[in-house]
Amino acid sequence: MNLSPASTAVSAASAAPKPARRRWLAVDLSTFTGASWGLIVAFALAQMVLTTIVVFGVFGSALLDPVTSRLGGWVQDTLIVNLGILVPVDLMLLLWLGGLRPRAIGLNGRKALAGLGLTAALWAAIQGIGLVVALIGGGGLALQPQWAERGVAVMVGALLAQLFGNALHEEIAYRGFLLNHVIARLRDSLGDPRRAQWVGLLASQAIFALIHVPIRLLTGTPLPRLALSLVMLVIMGALFALIYHRTGNLFVAVGVHALFNAPTSLFLPPGVATGLVVGLTAVLLLAWPRLSPRAFAPAESAA
Repeated sequence: MNLSPASTAVSAASAAPKPARRRWLAVDLSTFTGASWGLIVAFALAQMVLTTIVVFGVFGSALLDPVTSRLGGWVQDTLIVNLGILVPVDLMLLLWLGGLRPRAIGLNGRKALAGLGLTAALWAAIQGIGLVVALIGGGGLALQPQWAERGVAVMVGALLAQLFGNALHEEIAYRGFLLNHVIARLRDSLGDPRRAQWVGLLASQAIFALIHVPIRLLTGTPLPRLALSLVMLVIMGALFALIYHRTGNLFVAVGVHALFNAPTSLFLPPGVATGLVVGLTAVLLLAWPRLSPRAFAPAESAA
């Protein structure tokens, strides 16, 4: 069969490979193999039980107060419990008993320094903006009252407790592991990657919200406020999941999480500083492809 030059050109054009579609998320789960449902369920239950024991057995009884009081606030019970108990348990269950590789739960040593550096840059930006606001306001430079009321050691210790304790534990458990592995398992069972992503996101972050119930009960949170708090926790968990998947770096999520919980602003009220953390994070996510173009090509598999 003879083909005209025009038809040959059309055939060649149609056969040419289409340009790769630009990815919006740096983490690609399309070829990621999730852990078994048995490990996922066992891990979630272990988190529920262990968190309840820690909240009522350690925080509720002030068990570590004699230790932390001698350390002047630099090392707090949140840091001791998370870095000394919860993070090691996470790693034991997932890496040793579960047989997973560190990268399968978002742990990458090379990215840790980048995440820590970015956290320091965000903290510095908060202080810089606060300084400008204070100077423009004409009220003179004055530290926020909590620095004098609580002391420098307690303020800095609270940030360290989040950065190397609570935020680190929760990002490993609920974003590095549960988020990715629940999505991967649902993708296989539902056969619809997009639906699996949404259902997996909501399911994993609902678990993240529920593990906060013991601490809310300990502090006497009324039921109506408890329900609203759980909804907000699901939303915050989704935000941290977005940060992780957008940047491809779990430690960026750890840093933002730590600053959200303990912004330690020198010049801005805590509520304003927390809002600034969210705003700066939004700018960071929009600018990320320019800041880290390698994160978007080629696809990165949940590392």
